[in-house]
Amino acid sequence: MSTASIVWTAIDARLGEPPAVASVDVKALAEWRKREAELFAIRKYEDDWDGFGAEAPDTKLVDTAISFLQLLRTRGDDPPMRATLSPDGYVAIEWQIAGNYRRAEFLNYTEAEWMRAAPGRPTEFEIEVLPIEAPAEPAWGSAWQPNKTAVGAADSGFISAY
Repeated sequence: MSTASIVWTAIDARLGEPPAVASVDVKALAEWRKREAELFAIRKYEDDWDGFGAEAPDTKLVDTAISFLQLLRTRGDDPPMRATLSPDGYVAIEWQIAGNYRRAEFLNYTEAEWMRAAPGRPTEFEIEVLPIEAPAEPAWGSAWQPNKTAVGAADSGFISAY
């Protein structure tokens, strides 16, 4: 399995400084965006989304998961493999790396329950107080997306997820 990366370099000859290098792991970035898209899709689920009578998810709880996902990305975590919603309304983000499983389940707007499972070790559980503010309407739930209909038009591409 290969991973693609893009590296930009810039040299300021006037200052005689070494090149500034910024690297972006394109595959990891794509995975982070997929998880964010999954959470935005979950946010739009309506009652009976599972065909068995499950209630629509609490949009503020989904917003909490979106904010935490963004925080994890800035911390330098590996991208999760999926975002899920359980029939009882809990939102979770999951990782599986080298046989190890990690899950952050959002119990409320201020806490996540971490579960870590590794072969040959007891499963560990931990509650983390989230270092983010509780979601407030209407500022949450917006996302920037490129405009798909007006290529080259002077449009910001900013849309609401509501």
